[in-house]
Amino acid sequence: MSDKNPLHKLIDDLKERAKELNCINEVQEILTKIDEPIDHICNGIIKAMPPGWQYPAICKARITFNDQLFQSEGFEKTKWSQCAVTKMWRLVTAFLPYKMIGEKLQNQDK
Repeated sequence: MSDKNPLHKLIDDLKERAKELNCINEVQEILTKIDEPIDHICNGIIKAMPPGWQYPAICKARITFNDQLFQSEGFEKTKWSQCAVTKMWRLVTAFLPYKMIGEKLQNQDK
């Protein structure tokens, strides 16, 4: 059970949604630059992803695009991850795992 009053919880939840929307908007903006080299696009997405997660300081991203690998500095495999397989405008599949580094955070909301 949380100690937060409902208004504070609502505000915190809205701040998280704002971070997520900012991340989506930034990635969308990067993807509109279709004349950019693929490494610039992927590296831009890698930088845009972590700030949209709940704990950006420990979030790292990796994109596998065809046979190319792009990843955040310090990326390492952990048991905490999320991933998505997507089709991009050039009909090539990209695999984007989002990894959390370190031990699972507990009691962060206190």
